[in-house]
Amino acid sequence: MTTKTKANEINLKATIAELHKAYDMINEMYFQNELSPVVISVHTTTKKNVLGWYTPAKIWNTGEEERHEINLVAENLQRGKMQVLQTLFHEMLHHWNNLRGVQDTSRGNAYHNKRFLNSALEKGFEYLHEKPDPKIGYSMITLSQTTHDTIDSWDLNDEAFNLSRKATGGKGKSKKTTWRWACGCIPKPQVVRTTKPELRAVCPDCMQPFQCTDDE
Repeated sequence: MTTKTKANEINLKATIAELHKAYDMINEMYFQNELSPVVISVHTTTKKNVLGWYTPAKIWNTGEEERHEINLVAENLQRGKMQVLQTLFHEMLHHWNNLRGVQDTSRGNAYHNKRFLNSALEKGFEYLHEKPDPKIGYSMITLSQTTHDTIDSWDLNDEAFNLSRKATGGKGKSKKTTWRWACGCIPKPQVVRTTKPELRAVCPDCMQPFQCTDDE
């Protein structure tokens, strides 16, 4: 059973509300509520083929606590409810691994390693390719049919996932020239910026690798 909403009532507020609802339901069923609350945002990006990203550093402050961020790319919301929720679940895997101290990516967070794959298989995904992609590794995981059917049966507002942002690229589109990185220092991460999309550096204080907080 799904909730129905009039078309003129659909806006980004409704979409984000459903994403948070789905986050809580996935957290309960597949992570036994081990995941801490996050801020779910919707932004655009200049990178091609990016559907979403997770921020390893706590970059949001509620006034009482700091939180991580999961972002869904605005132009890719038109893929439909289950594809968007698959991306949300994907980023939740990164959150789970980060909380456990599991390094599941490299090369500026682009390459998803076997630790990521193992986490995905454990939580209801499958990997249908013969070998990892040379650039993004095991990133192209998909929900198993059982997991897909389970999530699809939940009481979520399908219409809230009909909203998407038109791509506005073209000759006037600016090219990304800097990347922001943050370490795992608590409560305030150290932040550095680079002019290249890769950084292999460890914070001398927390001894954790700097993680890209722009696009993942």
